[in-house]
Amino acid sequence: VRILARRTANLPDGEYHSHIKIMPEPMTKKTQTMDAGKGLMGVFEVKTHMSVPVFLRQGKTQLDFDLKNINISKKDGTDVVNLTVENNSTRSIYARHSLVCTTAEGDITSTIGVTRLYVEAKSIAEEFPVGTNMPPLDSCSALTLNIFGLQDFEHKVNEPIRTYKIK
Repeated sequence: VRILARRTANLPDGEYHSHIKIMPEPMTKKTQTMDAGKGLMGVFEVKTHMSVPVFLRQGKTQLDFDLKNINISKKDGTDVVNLTVENNSTRSIYARHSLVCTTAEGDITSTIGVTRLYVEAKSIAEEFPVGTNMPPLDSCSALTLNIFGLQDFEHKVNEPIRTYKIK
């Protein structure tokens, strides 16, 4: 699929969103016939409805977010990481959160979730359960949250764009 975006000469820098909607055309006539020599013949109608997001970045954009709240709590006996993100970015990003627990035996790392941070959202609060491969978080001598950009050509997949010491 190719999309041509016609930008005006004075389009301000930033990120612009739209959607491509895929919807079926109504069929005018449904027919189905049976022919003993050729098997079942007829019309197959696909009912689909889909909306595909489209992002256009113009000029320089910036990633400007910070975690205003990070805390660990228990929910139904499971450790949970609660995050509150404040956003002043001029572009969107998908971010993968990785928790690193330092123990006497070494570091244990677990991906705990993904945040979709859109330009329009100035604040987002999220809750991520910690994976079962992690020890109880109160047993960690140090706890670090790394944030990695996903599907973003401006950030390398294996290098965190933000790192936060929790304890």
